[in-house]
Amino acid sequence: MNDQEYYAHLDAQAEYEAGLAAQAQAQAEYEEQMAYEEYLDNLLETKEYKLFALEVVLDMLNSKDFIASNVSAKEYLDNERHKLYLHLQTKNNPNPELPF
Repeated sequence: MNDQEYYAHLDAQAEYEAGLAAQAQAQAEYEEQMAYEEYLDNLLETKEYKLFALEVVLDMLNSKDFIASNVSAKEYLDNERHKLYLHLQTKNNPNPELPF
């Protein structure tokens, strides 16, 4: 094996190991997310609604959207509540011009 082949082999090995590390990291993140979602589901099943709501709010305040919004936490949450309210109104009454 000449030097060029040797270095190509080292590069390929490094790429392979980096791919394995990235795959392991993605798997760990997936498992962590699944455990968190199971935790949230359990909160609903056990009727721990306040704790569930707090967890969701904390997720929202740790989101990239909130960070990028440059508004206070209260203003951001009020805006999100308003968006959800409008979404529910549209969902329940797809034609807002009709009174029902």
